[in-house]
Amino acid sequence: MQQMFERAGYFIGRHTRLVAVAIVLLVVLGVVGAGRIELASGIETLVDTDSEAYHKFLKLEKNFGSSQVVLLVSADSIDPIIQPDNLRAFDRVAKALRGEPRITSVVNPVDALRQALSQGGGELSIDDTAAVRNVLLDPETGAVRGSFAPLFPQGRNALFVVTLPTELDRDEQTEISDATEAAVAAAGFTGVEALVTGLPAVASALEDTLVPSLGITLLVAMALMLVVLAILFPVQSRFYWRWLALGSVFVGIIYAFGVIGWAGQALSIGSLTVFPIIVGLGVDYAIQFHNRYDEEFRRAQSAREGLALTMRHIGSATGLAVIAVVLGAIGLLTSATPLIKDFAFTLLFGVVAAWAGAFLVVPIVLHWHYQRRVDRPAGGATAHADSAMEYSRSQRLLGSIGRWVVRHPLIVLPVALLLTIGGFLVDGEIGVKANQEEFLSPDIPAVRGLLKLQSATGGLFNFNLIIEADNVARPDVVQWVDGLRPRLLDAFPGVVTQVTSYADALRRANGETLPSSEEEIRNVLSHLPEANRKALVNDSFTVANVPLVLTGIMIDELSPLAKALEQQVTDAPPGTTVTVSGFPLVIASVFDALTSGRRSTTVLSILIIFGGLLLLYRLNPLKALFVTVPVALIVGWASAFMWAAGIDFSPLTATIGVLIVGIGAEFSILVLARYYEELERGASSEEAMVEAVMRIGRAVVASGVTAMAGFGALLAATDFPILQDFGLVTAINIGFSIIAALVIMPTMVVQVHGWWLRRQKAPGA
Repeated sequence: MQQMFERAGYFIGRHTRLVAVAIVLLVVLGVVGAGRIELASGIETLVDTDSEAYHKFLKLEKNFGSSQVVLLVSADSIDPIIQPDNLRAFDRVAKALRGEPRITSVVNPVDALRQALSQGGGELSIDDTAAVRNVLLDPETGAVRGSFAPLFPQGRNALFVVTLPTELDRDEQTEISDATEAAVAAAGFTGVEALVTGLPAVASALEDTLVPSLGITLLVAMALMLVVLAILFPVQSRFYWRWLALGSVFVGIIYAFGVIGWAGQALSIGSLTVFPIIVGLGVDYAIQFHNRYDEEFRRAQSAREGLALTMRHIGSATGLAVIAVVLGAIGLLTSATPLIKDFAFTLLFGVVAAWAGAFLVVPIVLHWHYQRRVDRPAGGATAHADSAMEYSRSQRLLGSIGRWVVRHPLIVLPVALLLTIGGFLVDGEIGVKANQEEFLSPDIPAVRGLLKLQSATGGLFNFNLIIEADNVARPDVVQWVDGLRPRLLDAFPGVVTQVTSYADALRRANGETLPSSEEEIRNVLSHLPEANRKALVNDSFTVANVPLVLTGIMIDELSPLAKALEQQVTDAPPGTTVTVSGFPLVIASVFDALTSGRRSTTVLSILIIFGGLLLLYRLNPLKALFVTVPVALIVGWASAFMWAAGIDFSPLTATIGVLIVGIGAEFSILVLARYYEELERGASSEEAMVEAVMRIGRAVVASGVTAMAGFGALLAATDFPILQDFGLVTAINIGFSIIAALVIMPTMVVQVHGWWLRRQKAPGA
């Protein structure tokens, strides 16, 4: 492999212009490919389309939709809400949305009041507040009647619900949410708080907030990386050459987008989170090339020879590192979560593209620069070789650290092992975030709206019982559905807080009694406002929807609750099937994948990397173990840090184990390659490792801290806690990877390999 890269170096040196043209052509192809990229969203990015949770959710989506825009009107009591002006305002909102063909159903609480007022053949109007109170409130208790409770929760709120069909994309959902907000603003509500919320409203707020937030984050990241490189990466020539790595990363990102576009891989949220990682790895590859070229330029007879030697040593080492990251990403492909699979695919494409950018851009730019700087004098190589042995202050410091750690294995290795064991012990206590509202700051108005909705309705999770029969208007089916509320409220006290069904609508429209015959049931349902009826029963009366509001329940309790609900509805009438559905089941599926699959995925990635390195190192198990054991140790450190910092796993941080393995393996491979290089020059095991830490360590620290600064900039994304957690955890774990490469691995190598070398040299060996 080294000879192949050396030949590539000579080729680049001889054909500089040709390679430069190839770089530009690849950039053009990358830009064109980037234009082919599509964004992926929706339920398919969260759960596998073959999963049970997906098919149950489709039943809800197909018949009733699941995404809802909710108008929450609140006051200190019910009286301001039922004033004629405010009831008319509800009607004005409904009228404004009536012509929108992309809406599945609209539940207007005023329609329910109007139907109840029309019973008995009277001419009562919603303008008659006393009559409204009479039909809405129980005369004995003064509380909202049971059939109206889902529409007027807690007696001081009213809900106006707009349900959207499944085929709408995020932009269309945002348009309808914005249209609802505009209609509410013009409706004329007085003396009450009218707030539009729901997941489409949150998505709209997310889009409005994300771009400026990420823009600020990007500026902060660039500034931090420029500062870090200026401080930690001194190079030959002018000061600004320290920033060449960032330029090569820009080219690598273009290549990455191009490869993704030409491969037809859509970008999801999981994919987008890969690009900070690609930037970090790309900076590392570029710094490694730059650092080694500076060194080889001092030794070599010419710039071309320096380029060839650089490619021989660091090209092959970074090539192995890329393969290690790719192997780690392959382990993620076994995940049951599409978001994580998208992350893995994008990482596979991106890391190769980032390396290609560093491999092509940095050597050719430096070669062009160094050729212009100096013509080598005869015999100059010796003088340059002498100067190459001069160490900077940072290298001498790294050398002192390297010498200390390899001489104190009984301190370094036990401490590392204890931290790992502690991390694995507390790993099961780390929570999981899978709710979209938890990914955002509560200071965002739409998120505050969701929290208020949760407070008003007693919960934010909604399960749906999908009831399928040849005829859900049969009296026995209606009677059974009507009994679900008391049954479920009694069976799950404090958990199921509301049960809404078409039986409620029948009672409201029939003087609080159920129609006795199928003909009457069909007649009443047919006369319900169409937009209201479609939220509860389909047009053919073969499928009904019974929404349940849940509260006081944790994510890990959702799957057990769904199974318990299934047990409660096993006595459905003959010919009737009941399916527990709803978005919480999707959340539960994501949670289960993150918790049950995360550890096995990380272990699999470590094993894959070990197996791959074993082959690449020509069946040398020691070399493969020297790389994989330290990174396996810091997986435990990562868990210990998250537990101590109170950071939960999310769809982003759940990939951190594999990320640690990939980045940590890369750093360790580079140091290990230099160690064996120094051994070939005749150094002892200890001196070879100290030299490796001094020579490679500077670039590892510079690139690692630069990447840490880039990820640390995500802390500026204050509106997105999920990004803040990801940035902090990733930055800390890159720091752990530096420690693994410069502290843990050197100690292991000198103890194990040094012992093996001494044994080989012993008399009689």
